[in-house]
Order: sequence, then structure tokens, then C-alpha cells
Amino acid sequence: MVKRKGKHIAKFSFILFCLTGLSLHADLLTKTVYIFGGAKKLLFKNSSQGIAVCHGYGCRCEVEFSYVVEGSDKVRVTKVKKPKDQQSEDCPIPLLETPCTLRIDSNEKIYNNEIVCGEEVYTNVAPAIAKNAQTEIDSVPVIFLDKASGSTTTAVKFRQAPDATAQAGKCYNDAGPPAEVLQKNTGVAVFARTVEKMKVGDWNNYWYFVDAGPNCTFGEPQKTLPYGGVWVFGEFIRMKK
Repeated sequence: MVKRKGKHIAKFSFILFCLTGLSLHADLLTKTVYIFGGAKKLLFKNSSQGIAVCHGYGCRCEVEFSYVVEGSDKVRVTKVKKPKDQQSEDCPIPLLETPCTLRIDSNEKIYNNEIVCGEEVYTNVAPAIAKNAQTEIDSVPVIFLDKASGSTTTAVKFRQAPDATAQAGKCYNDAGPPAEVLQKNTGVAVFARTVEKMKVGDWNNYWYFVDAGPNCTFGEPQKTLPYGGVWVFGEFIRMKK
């Protein structure tokens, strides 16, 4: 009886292992772009073809590739097709050179589907939670808005936390001094808002966590917030319906 039970457990564990692998593979195929550092992107177009892109400082390439999934969680590129005028060193994307690992990050509340390639972790931009669900960003309770569209109504400083006294930030570009405000009528993708409205001066509004790109930092030593986001007071954000 004990031996039979052990066999059943082993069989169940094997089935669960296979289902987990299939689930990861399905996530890989059905979700959208994987991003690392803002410049590097991976897109798996179907069960065997993908495209790797790197558009950033010292990196400009776009190559198609064929791939296979080995076991339950390994992704290996089998063939790379590059434009004739493109040098191989212009595309330093580890996936093209070594097998990478699919995983679900259990500690991540919003974007938890990842591909780990050496020291680079590519995160899928498709969220794991529903719009309007409550979660946390950088330990702040928020309502997730799934990159809703908005724009600034005036030039406004952005903060490290949803507090008017919090550290203001700077965004760095390839040329010129760092930007210390979001200019009027700047379009922003809104990740989330605070659960409750907060009072700033005579105003009472939410704080919004908006996408400002990967090069916005706070203080010394420089700190970045999750997803390249920054906090902007809602009085200066117009949400699009």
C-alpha cells in the first residue's frame, strides 16, 4: 500500500512538472514583449520564431531568430538571421548566444513573467493582475491602472514617493542637461494611483505613478523606482477617458 501511494505521488509530481512547463511555454508565446533596461527587447512571434531588438546607447540592431524550448524552462536559439549590412557585435543580446531560463517571479506582484539570460533579466510587459486591482509599488499601496493614458496640465516636478516633500527627480538624455520637470502636455502612461486621495496645499487628489522612462533617478547615490516610474500629483495629470 505504501509503495502504491509513493507511485501515485511520483506520477502526480511528474504531471504537475509537465503542466508547469506548459504554462511557462504558453506565457512565452501568448504574452507580449520582454524588455531589459529599456533598450533590449525580445518578441516571440510564434512557437518557433522570434525577433531580438536593441535600440539604445552603443546598440542598434534588429534580428530574427528561430528557437526551441528544451525541457520545461530553457529557451535556446537555433538560428539567427541578421540583415546583410549589420555587424554581429551590434546586437549584444545574450539570448542569441546562450540558453536562457523561463521563470515566474513569485516576489513580483505585477510583471512576474521573466526570461533570465545570464545576468540580464527580461521582463514581460503583460501584467499578471487585473486593471483596478489593489497591489503595491515600492511598498506603497496602489490601484493598478494598467498604463492608462494621461498628460500633464503644466510643467511639474516628479517625486520619489507620493509626498510633496519627497525627493524630486531628474531624467537624463543623450544630450543636454537633465530634465527636472515633465513639460506641459507631456503624454504619460499611468501605472497606478494611490488608494486614497491626499491633500497638497488647497488640493485634494490622488498621486499617480507614471512611466517616465528608464533614465529617471532620485538623489545621491542615484536611485530608480520600479518600471522606470515616478510620482506626480494628480492635480497636474489629465486622465484620458
